[in-house]
Amino acid sequence: MLHAGAGYSISNNPRVAAAEATRDAMRQAGLHHAAGALCFATTAHGAAFGLILRTVAAEARTRDVAGCSSVGVIAAEREIESGPAVAVIVFGGSSLSAKRLFVPSLRGRAREAAAEVAAAVRPALGNNNLLCVFADTYNTEPDALLSALQRELPGVMVVGGGASEDGSIGARSAPGRRLGDD
Repeated sequence: MLHAGAGYSISNNPRVAAAEATRDAMRQAGLHHAAGALCFATTAHGAAFGLILRTVAAEARTRDVAGCSSVGVIAAEREIESGPAVAVIVFGGSSLSAKRLFVPSLRGRAREAAAEVAAAVRPALGNNNLLCVFADTYNTEPDALLSALQRELPGVMVVGGGASEDGSIGARSAPGRRLGDD
């Protein structure tokens, strides 16, 4: 059985925001430890993405946390489009597994990146598979990456989003800096 929950926080303190959002998600899911978590943080917390990731991992009791920056977040029937916000989704269950992976340097490497992802996930594929992709939209061509993933992993459902920001953290000048890099 799948257990999932979502939480959010608008705290100015990134550690508090990550902890509050994750605790709410864990409580809603009825989990003591999660198989994995997805985390989305607004650019108001841009300097603390690593801290947010580590806090979510500790609160959810999992290493498998993925996510990205965003201009706004949506959780618990609420949309926050400005200011500090963190949204967390946790999931778990007896027949569910998760594995976080990171492929650096995507620019001009859509096929190679898809091959790296496919090689990492093939050993864990089962009857029902979901691949969540959060691509650095400054440094990849999403259509090329998705086409290559479809060729590499036929039958695997791919969902996700493109990391975005409002220009305040300078992702164009610091390629590869995303939630989960450290």
